[in-house]
Amino acid sequence: MSRVHLRKTLLVVLAVAFLAGLIGKVAFTGTEDPTKLNAVKVATAPLVDGDSGDAAWEKATEYEIPLGAVKTGIKAVYTEKDLFILASWNDSTFSIVRGGSWVWDGNAWNSKREGQAEDRIAFFWPINIPDFQSKGCLVKCHPSYGVSGAFLDNPGEKGDMWHMKAARSLGVISQSQSGSPVIGDDHQATAGTFTLVGYIDDKYVTYEDAANLPEDGGRHGDSGSSTYGRNRNKDKTAPLYLEKNPTDYLDAMILRESEVDNGETVEIANATADEINEYWGNYQRLGAVVPERILREPSDSRADVKQAGTWSNGQWTIEIKRALDTGNDDDVQFSDLSLDYLFGVSVMDNAGGDTHIFSGVNSLLFVE
Repeated sequence: MSRVHLRKTLLVVLAVAFLAGLIGKVAFTGTEDPTKLNAVKVATAPLVDGDSGDAAWEKATEYEIPLGAVKTGIKAVYTEKDLFILASWNDSTFSIVRGGSWVWDGNAWNSKREGQAEDRIAFFWPINIPDFQSKGCLVKCHPSYGVSGAFLDNPGEKGDMWHMKAARSLGVISQSQSGSPVIGDDHQATAGTFTLVGYIDDKYVTYEDAANLPEDGGRHGDSGSSTYGRNRNKDKTAPLYLEKNPTDYLDAMILRESEVDNGETVEIANATADEINEYWGNYQRLGAVVPERILREPSDSRADVKQAGTWSNGQWTIEIKRALDTGNDDDVQFSDLSLDYLFGVSVMDNAGGDTHIFSGVNSLLFVE
């Protein structure tokens, strides 16, 4: 099916759903609606640790979102102050290798990992986008503009984007692995259990003039600093830092500012060839590469959305926490619990934002 035909078909399906009353804002009834993601109020919040075993999640009904061959299930609960989302989907590989990750060949560094990106899931919430009810995430997708194609068509419009990035935001706080990891030649895992705790990369999307697009189109980081910086020198010929003795595969694949500050790394510019060969040998034994990013704590509005995720033997499970009302104008606010809140979901399997599977229009409904 051509992209144009697919787009037209999706728009027809969404229009029919709208006419049937399946999307939009409705008055609060306190009763669950099986056509929506029902956020159930709980007295005790779930712990955001990548484990879905909390009692709070047993109170919520799973909402299934069809994303092609990807089976995606979502639950939601809330407290007086916070919204929590649990999402799970099938993915045969744990992918945390970015295209700019580093490999040492004994003489020079190479950072071209063709076809590699990272696993991701993204939630898009319209703040003031009237056409979202009929078009869903297509309001911001303009594939013909490539990586700059995420922007809105009308001045004054804005949407909130929560983006889980397995390599760049998910492991900011901690990481661990267990089981019997199997790491392939492409540095992806096909077995094992990997848990990471960190943040969603919180951004917003606005209108941009299609004739004069910036590199990121209409995507902007929320106010404050992000969860990552570059691990490369000014000449882009080598990483800045290399861990001396990573304890396991996931430790090698995640590099934090705190590890640099604690002396767990060597600065490549000041390292001898023997040191580089020795430390790179540790990466080789673990099946790892040197990550292209250095992770750090985000700040201000960019730190609004906390998350934790676990990939275990072909299944992703993530937990998300955000305040119902952050008070920031770059965020969607869940301040009126009598309304539905529309959203879209997309999943990227070791892929960039221009290659993703996206849902139609979904509704979040708050119930007691």
